Amino acid sequence: VLLQKLESIRSDGYAMDCEEFRLGSTCIAAPLMNHNGRVLAAISVSLPTVRFSSVDCAAIVDAVIRKAHEISSELGYSICESQGGLVARETG
Repeated sequence: VLLQKLESIRSDGYAMDCEEFRLGSTCIAAPLMNHNGRVLAAISVSLPTVRFSSVDCAAIVDAVIRKAHEISSELGYSICESQGGLVARETG
């Protein structure tokens, strides 16, 4: 089950925690990648679950992924639209 969840997170480009870590809290996170394609860190947004709705979810997920892509790009990673994700830039 864990490996399936990790693969889903990798393909979606983000992870969501709905009261798994703390009761009453929802968190959405996306990875920050460097020029070598390694995850350096992550950014996340947390909010009370009672204030969270499916409408909010789409907007928050989009904002978190967009900002993670922006930061990753500054770290040497580039967006590959055809792949739907991030790919390492050619160097050298």
